[in-house]
Amino acid sequence: MKKIFISFLFVCIPYFVLAADLPAWIKNGKSSRYPSEQFLTAVGKGETEKEAAADSQKNIIQNVTDMLVSKGIEKTKISVSPATIIRSFETGYSYNDKENKVYYVFGTVDKNMARINIEDDLYASEQALQYRTAIYETSNLSAVPKIRAINELLELYSRRDSIITLKKALTDNIVNIEVGEFEREKLAMDKKKLLNNIVYYINAENFDTSKIIKFARENNVDIIGSLPSAAPSADKGVVIVSCKIQADRMPDKDKISYDWVADLVLSDAFNEKTVLHSDTSAGDESGADETQARSKAFASAEKEMNLMAEKFFKPAD
Repeated sequence: MKKIFISFLFVCIPYFVLAADLPAWIKNGKSSRYPSEQFLTAVGKGETEKEAAADSQKNIIQNVTDMLVSKGIEKTKISVSPATIIRSFETGYSYNDKENKVYYVFGTVDKNMARINIEDDLYASEQALQYRTAIYETSNLSAVPKIRAINELLELYSRRDSIITLKKALTDNIVNIEVGEFEREKLAMDKKKLLNNIVYYINAENFDTSKIIKFARENNVDIIGSLPSAAPSADKGVVIVSCKIQADRMPDKDKISYDWVADLVLSDAFNEKTVLHSDTSAGDESGADETQARSKAFASAEKEMNLMAEKFFKPAD
């Protein structure tokens, strides 16, 4: 019996020693070497050290999001830019748990460096916004290019707001994130007026667009049956809605499957380089035979195409 007990100890002791040997930073996610006042930190794990580092980065971004929520910012208004934060990411510690085949990484981001990166991005964003606004206000653009310019300006405002919100996560200063609201409201009104002067031509080769046309007309969107021979006046516009579906057979030995892609692109009828809007959806479908797999792929692509078109044509609340 004594021999059995001793044998049991020899088997179990390595396990308990191994568990006890796990670094403290894995257990509690903290380190006195990287105080929270100065660093953003998070533990990540994965099958490789690279995967563990990526998991740590993801967790740091989640922690920043949680910080913003704790400061009273609605989740719908939070858009954390990983590139800005992770630019200063470093591995503080790493550990290879060979017994369980798991890598751990204690990732760190110096808050001071993150603040510098945020300020750099904010300055660049403000400069781009001012520059593009000046061009927009002084340019004599026709309807479709003007809508595109407005879309780009609104995107710049959103990007700037995202950076300001990110700044609020790392500082106690009160930051006004409503900067430029009047300008944005004016741009939105200009866009709405311009859209009322746009007519659309649907261009699709391999599927039925009747749902798209029906939905557009239900929302007071003018659809034309053929393109005019010449461009209309500057305050008018003609947009080609290009609906393209592609389904490709996949070289899979175990099943018959098709990858599908649905592209929706709205461009100026008289200048294809002037894109008003673009959207893409993709996926795959499998079937019992070639015909079924391809049919399912096209059905899924058409469904997504209709959803994309509905999203575009549906008027804003």
